[in-house]
Amino acid sequence: MRHLAKLLLAILACALAVPASAQAITRAADLRAEAHAAQDAGVPLVIFFSEQHCPYCERARRDHLVPLTADPTAGARLKLVEVDIRSDAPLESFSGTRTTHSAFAAANRVKWVPTLMFAGANGNALAEPLIGLTVPDLYQGLLERRLEQATEKLRRP
Repeated sequence: MRHLAKLLLAILACALAVPASAQAITRAADLRAEAHAAQDAGVPLVIFFSEQHCPYCERARRDHLVPLTADPTAGARLKLVEVDIRSDAPLESFSGTRTTHSAFAAANRVKWVPTLMFAGANGNALAEPLIGLTVPDLYQGLLERRLEQATEKLRRP
């Protein structure tokens, strides 16, 4: 009986645990500050729009975004934050106004997740958004290309 109780507690702990990959991306709180930090570093701000229980979001996070941010040179390439399109968590927009994750996503017409937005200091688009994860084998190449485009646009006078 004790073994069964221990097993059930272990299963419950696993079920309630937040996946390690979910912890690796900073949840957006102040986009203006994040954008200025990215600008100071000379990198684009990448906003990862997601929602809970989205298998495509988890795959993008696990297979592409977390490994990208785990790379020691990642800070020299991008600043990454996450916005949950269904969350009412508070968020400061690029203009400094208070909003929520869901309202910010709606204002940016984000309907599909995962979506990556590549932004400059004022929230200006630096590359086309990367919407969905329809062809997982091509996703990394599409992500890399958007990062290159965003970085090139940042560095233009």
